[in-house]
Amino acid sequence: MNLENSDYFVQYSYLKPRNDLNVGVYHTANVFGSQWNFLRLRYLSMDVSLSRPVSRFQRFGAGITNHFVNNREYMLVAYNQYTLASDETLRLLTYSMNWTYDNSQWGFTSPSDGWRATAQFTQSLAMLGYKLDFKTCLVRATPMGNGTARGGTMTKTRTSGTAKKATT
Repeated sequence: MNLENSDYFVQYSYLKPRNDLNVGVYHTANVFGSQWNFLRLRYLSMDVSLSRPVSRFQRFGAGITNHFVNNREYMLVAYNQYTLASDETLRLLTYSMNWTYDNSQWGFTSPSDGWRATAQFTQSLAMLGYKLDFKTCLVRATPMGNGTARGGTMTKTRTSGTAKKATT
C-alpha cells in the first residue's frame, strides 16, 4: 500500500470571517483490466477557493484548480510480470466563478421547502505548457419540497474548446 495507489481527500476550510477559504488535495487511483493487461488511472487535484455571501440567500465564489491525470497501461509478458505499454499524462489548470442562490428551509433531515440555483463558469488556462483549452457554463435550479427535489432539477451545461497541439 502506498499513496500513489490510494484514494484520499484532504481539505481545510477556514470559515471564521465572512469569506470562506477552502484548500484541498484530492487523489483517486483506479485499476481496470484482466489477467493479460490492465490500466491504472490516477487523478490528482489541488484546489484553492474563496466564497463570500452578499445577502442571506446569495453567495459568490471563485477558485483555481490544478488537475493531473495519468493513464498507464500494463501488458503481461511472463507469469506475473508486466511491462509498461503506454503512459499518458494530462496537466490542466482551471479557474471557476460561481453564484449560488439558496432559500431552502430545512426540515428534520433534508430540505422541506424553497429552491436552490447555481450559475458557474469554468475555464482552463492555456498557459505554462497546459495543452487543453475549454470553457464550461453550468446553470442549475432545483426546487425543494418533502425531503426531495420537487419537480426535478433543471440543468443546462455548455462546453466549448479545443486541444492545442503540443510543441517540442
